Amino acid sequence: AKEFARTGEGGVSGIQLDPADPYKLAITIDAPKPYFLAKLTYPTAFVVDRNQTEGTSCFRNTNWQRRANGTGPFKLKEWDLGQKIVLDANSRYHLGAPLLARVEYNLAGGSAVTMYENDEIDVSGVGLNDIERVRDPNEPLNKEFHTGPRLDIWYIGFNVEKPPFDDVKVRQAFAHAIDKDKLIGVVLRDAVVEAKGILPPGMPGYNENLQGLEFDPAKAKQLLSESKYGEDLPAVEIASSGRGASVGPVSEAILGMWKENLGIDVTVRQTESATFFQDLRDGEFQMFEVGWVADYVDPENFLKVKLYGESKDNDSKYSNPEVDRLLEQADTEQDTAQRLALTKYLLKVDAA
Repeated sequence: AKEFARTGEGGVSGIQLDPADPYKLAITIDAPKPYFLAKLTYPTAFVVDRNQTEGTSCFRNTNWQRRANGTGPFKLKEWDLGQKIVLDANSRYHLGAPLLARVEYNLAGGSAVTMYENDEIDVSGVGLNDIERVRDPNEPLNKEFHTGPRLDIWYIGFNVEKPPFDDVKVRQAFAHAIDKDKLIGVVLRDAVVEAKGILPPGMPGYNENLQGLEFDPAKAKQLLSESKYGEDLPAVEIASSGRGASVGPVSEAILGMWKENLGIDVTVRQTESATFFQDLRDGEFQMFEVGWVADYVDPENFLKVKLYGESKDNDSKYSNPEVDRLLEQADTEQDTAQRLALTKYLLKVDAA
């Protein structure tokens, strides 16, 4: 976009209405970043009605999201909190009205697959309780069953600033002690695939040749004995979001593997979500389980966000000058092939 001003409205630098056309928004960014347009697809970048969100207008409403006036292909028709959201086609959408006249999201509880079978909904995910039945070629639903990459990961993070995970050999030992094939095949019934690194399969820049740390109990014990802690390992705790009498089946299986393969009893700290994520950002945990879902389809959303030394979402407190340099180089590389090659090379850098 043409640069109209570097000081935008509302105190946000780099955003300005085009003085010649009030329906155009000009944005000035700090550098030519190839992923910027993809970043604009994330909800925090959506254009909203200023009359609804600020000032003293009679239209202003602190719950303006419930009656949002936007510019997208659909208009909010109804929002029954916790039950459903109804969207109607926007005939004034700048690319023309969408083909669907109405879209309804069912937010109520119950089995989504059962609702799908009863023609109550048109699209449904498939959970672990239904996955084997739906995979059966003799099952009527099998013909309508489709799979694809989800662009998200679940992982266990180590705070590299807290003992004992300030020692790379301890981190590697805990990783080598997990049988990921058993987790995927037995506990998760092959409903997921292994991500060898921080990028999920299907994300541009994913390195299919990355080996990762394989299941090797003997090597895990050796690394632990070679660490600076040796047999004198401090108490180890893993943090997770939520409250309950027990952890989930994946976490329970991993705790058992650490006990069996390393002889270590890891305790679990469960906290409600708001406290968990604040403590995570503040670096309060030794070790934690968490997920990350792509905000937009670009490897920067994982690599720069999670591995860059100065990123506020670098929960592991990992810092590597070479990784930072490569991330900064990839940030403004305009050649797509070269940029993705940088990404694949970066994933080979020792980020343990």
